[in-house]
Amino acid sequence: MKSYFIFLSRNKLYTAIQFFGLAISLAVVLLLISYARTEFSIGAASASSHRLYAVGKGSELGMTVQTAPALLPAIPEITEWTRLSRIEPKDVTVDDSYYQVQCMAVDSNFFCMLNYPLVGCDPATALLTTHEVVLSESFARKAFGSADPIGSVVMYLDKIPLRVVGILPTTGSAELLKPVDMLISFQHTEKEYGTLEDFSSAQIFVSLADGTSVEEVRIKLLQQYKSRWDYWEEDGQHSSSWGASLVRMDEIYFSPLNNYTPFRSGDKQQVQILFSIAFILLLSAVVNYINLSVSQTGKRAHEMATRRLLGDTAAQIIVRYLTESAIFTTACFIVACFVALGVKPHFERLLSTTISMSPSLPNLLLMLLLLIAISVISGLFPALMIHKYSPIDIVKGRFRLQSKQLFSHLFIIVQNIISTVLVALGLTMAVQMHHLSTLPTGYRTDLAFVFTSPLGQSYQKQLILQKRLSSLPMVTEVAMATYLPFVCVYLGLEQPGEENTSWLNFSEMDSTAFRMMGFQVVEQWSDPLPGKVWVTEETCRRYSLSADNPSWGKADDASDLLYTACGVIRDYRLHHVLESPLDDSHGVVSVLNPRSYCNKLLVSTQGNREEALQAIREACREVCDEVIGMPKELDVYYVDDFMNIFLAREKNAVLLVLGFMLISVLISAFGLLAMSISYTEQQSKRMALCKVMGAGTMEVVWELSKRFMMLSLLAACFAFPISLKVVQISLEPFYNRIAFPWYLLIAAVVSTVVISFLAIIGQTLKVALRNPIESIRTE
Repeated sequence: MKSYFIFLSRNKLYTAIQFFGLAISLAVVLLLISYARTEFSIGAASASSHRLYAVGKGSELGMTVQTAPALLPAIPEITEWTRLSRIEPKDVTVDDSYYQVQCMAVDSNFFCMLNYPLVGCDPATALLTTHEVVLSESFARKAFGSADPIGSVVMYLDKIPLRVVGILPTTGSAELLKPVDMLISFQHTEKEYGTLEDFSSAQIFVSLADGTSVEEVRIKLLQQYKSRWDYWEEDGQHSSSWGASLVRMDEIYFSPLNNYTPFRSGDKQQVQILFSIAFILLLSAVVNYINLSVSQTGKRAHEMATRRLLGDTAAQIIVRYLTESAIFTTACFIVACFVALGVKPHFERLLSTTISMSPSLPNLLLMLLLLIAISVISGLFPALMIHKYSPIDIVKGRFRLQSKQLFSHLFIIVQNIISTVLVALGLTMAVQMHHLSTLPTGYRTDLAFVFTSPLGQSYQKQLILQKRLSSLPMVTEVAMATYLPFVCVYLGLEQPGEENTSWLNFSEMDSTAFRMMGFQVVEQWSDPLPGKVWVTEETCRRYSLSADNPSWGKADDASDLLYTACGVIRDYRLHHVLESPLDDSHGVVSVLNPRSYCNKLLVSTQGNREEALQAIREACREVCDEVIGMPKELDVYYVDDFMNIFLAREKNAVLLVLGFMLISVLISAFGLLAMSISYTEQQSKRMALCKVMGAGTMEVVWELSKRFMMLSLLAACFAFPISLKVVQISLEPFYNRIAFPWYLLIAAVVSTVVISFLAIIGQTLKVALRNPIESIRTE
């Protein structure tokens, strides 16, 4: 091994490039393998995850509170069921201290059925009555400090005393349920949602008998739905109430039905894309490693020939190369582990998750197989090249004359293809994110708004808060709303003479809020009285509305129409930029009726935004303390900040793709630099003779560069159609997507060719400008 380390020390540039590329790539792969493993383990950590199924409709998980006791006993294959319901943030007091907590209601068999351990009580006896509560470990520590909370009393909603009977230990990164502070008896939810019509008010887990067909149970479940609700459909063509679903617990995290539930949700496609890019990056680094190793076989050919002449067999030479490759790869892996641990917090921040890197047997076996594969592939190529020649041929110099580094051409092409595709993908996603961030809304986004007023839905209570906020010096105007365009609601609409249901993206606000948001009025047909609606130009065309025909939509009373328009406004964007609107959906803005409920406020501010938000929050706490006796916290956002929340994950994913792109380009550029150094050193004598014979400097530069440039252009020909397909796939999930960016594909191809040129031009100029006498003399 001594000769190998001497060789590495004498070729520091090659060693550094190989080590940098392989170590960084292994670090990225290590992180993303851990990330993927963490994501796919969510919901699968429990021993019961493979036998429990969540019940739902065809479009989402969750049913009514009474679905389980009313319908499930008729399906004998279902052996047990339990329910849970995520309740809105609730108010509790502990020893006169106020807290707003995330609360969940569960059946008494919840802990046993889902294998949740409890501290302080038997899981089988917890929450048998409505006056018991189980606290999370984190909230217990927050509310009681180091004291034992078991047996203490928590005042729920300022009127219901709950006795603490158990503590739910902190769960790991594979937990499916969103974090909660306290769990109460499901009987509280039954009192609030007692009918069979409050859909999605409860999540239901069922266990099935051994050998049961899930599809058969799903069909029976659908039959039960149709027998109970006569409007239920099988395919959902005409109604949102359709189908039946059973999703296994370990598949819920990535399920498309997992919307508006108490479960965590993930983007399976994002995991797969990042995982694929990481392995492509690793492939680029391995190709670079092999390429540089092959290019250096000439420098070690005489050493290996001497070993053969001294008695080493061809097999021993191959084993030597494999051993050296294993040592180098292992060193890269050790450094990669430290790099991965160092950048792990940044990956977690960008991916908005916790990455578990605890060693496990599957992970260790996977990394060991990966290292063995890299070591074998990287060591085998140079060994086979040496093996092709007899020691006598190498000693006579035939190896140097005949070795044309055939593999190098292929490897350079592969590296450039990878770099071009990643550049095209990175540029496309960056432009797509900029497009989404700057997409016009049709209304003002520099206003602050109260997401949901803590004073409930009373219009009169909102007036008190409105008056207090209006008195603040940094507040210029306050208006009321129930739904806003970016937090609106879909309302189904039946139109006379039409069989299918259309949808209204329904916003509701008072006239002050309408003016503050800056909607542009195109036509006004009547006074905007409470209950009337403004329709967009597109909505007006869809329902053929006019000043003489302003009403549309079937009402319960067939003699009346449901909505009456008071005028037309310019089209505006519905929902947030990542949400695809329902088919046949249209925008309307209703004028708020003071006699109905209201739970949002829209605020126009001046001066520093953060100071304004802080003043609004403080005023709300004071009003809440005065009106309801609890200093509730207020969710306040500026509209543009709130809308950017939905883009945060995608923007962070783009940053990762751009980072991978940069690493790939650097690996490719450094590899070309090293190859150009090796090639120009080999060709220095021939180029010196060309100069002696009268060749100019630029002719020598072209002669030295053309091989690499032709390979880069050939790679571009292959990379363009691959990039085209990759970009198409990457843009498909976006409803609001850019026009196909042909110019970015061209820019990606041109940029990689230019980078290739810049990587080799320095060395070729150096050789071209060298005194030919020096090159001939050194040869």
